Amino acid sequence: MFGLSGYLKAPHTPTAADLQGLKSRVYRFRGSTPDLRLPKDPSGLAPLLAAPEGDAAWSALSAPQGRVPLCAPEGCRRVALVTAIDEVAGVALARVTLTVVPPAGKHGQPVLADATIEVARGRDAQLGLLTCLWEEADPAARTASGGVPAVWLGNDPGKPASSLPATVQALGAAYGLDVEVVRDARRRSREVGVRLAKSPPAYVFTWMPHAVGCEAAVASFEAASEEGEVLVLLEREEADVLVEFALLLDEHGFADPSPDGPPAVEAPKPGEERFFIKGMGSKVGDVMIAVLDCGHGQWGSDARRKAPRAYKGIWAQQGVRPTALFKCKKCSKNRWRARW
Repeated sequence: MFGLSGYLKAPHTPTAADLQGLKSRVYRFRGSTPDLRLPKDPSGLAPLLAAPEGDAAWSALSAPQGRVPLCAPEGCRRVALVTAIDEVAGVALARVTLTVVPPAGKHGQPVLADATIEVARGRDAQLGLLTCLWEEADPAARTASGGVPAVWLGNDPGKPASSLPATVQALGAAYGLDVEVVRDARRRSREVGVRLAKSPPAYVFTWMPHAVGCEAAVASFEAASEEGEVLVLLEREEADVLVEFALLLDEHGFADPSPDGPPAVEAPKPGEERFFIKGMGSKVGDVMIAVLDCGHGQWGSDARRKAPRAYKGIWAQQGVRPTALFKCKKCSKNRWRARW
């Protein structure tokens, strides 16, 4: 619902349609969130569809890729409908926000109280749109959004009321991450170590110097997960570390769509070895990039059981299940040697 790459995989091409096609349209949501039904009279949407961004509004209303319930005033329901659309200059992200008053009685009709359209062109603007969407979303929608699990260690103890944790979670969600921000990580390092070892996330972000003292916790994470990555953030100011955080996520390709299917590669032969690094994380199988041997010669033991996402990603890309998988102990970015 929030990750940019999910929208960019299959942008929508706007089509001409009659306004009456929106009559009594129903939008359904994940989990226990009730459906939202538009009024039978769709005239309230006419100004929106007649605006300069009318095609984008129509696309978001008729073929939303994301439906996100938002926090709303008492007695109202607000939802955001988001979709990516093809334009001559590239792909744009369109968001239509609807505020609806539910029917008063069994036979009453809902009332469309407000409707707005926002179109983001350019990657930074699109990430900003999705970050704001996470901040406005109903808490239940955030919980149900999923994403690649990650943990952020460290906050500035001199700013207990800081909005940094929420901003980190929102920005992470726009990159497809489900980030847990651990406050006072240094004081809670033993507890954090147990949790990271028991249920390792895909990524651990350590914000220095506020994560100093968590070395044992990070070591527990690395021992429990062969494929998990530790990424260090060094900027001291909150505004600067958020920029650094986004740059790290860019480097790992989280805002770029992964290919729809495995590339056409020649299947490996028995006894052959190939080398890979992770391009982008995923719950079901990391997107792997074929690379050359690093030459360090420091490969650990067979890590298939400790690296299920890397294993599944290589299997999906190559079309053949590896018989062994080794991780280089010296490479800063996880490098794998797969043997068939």
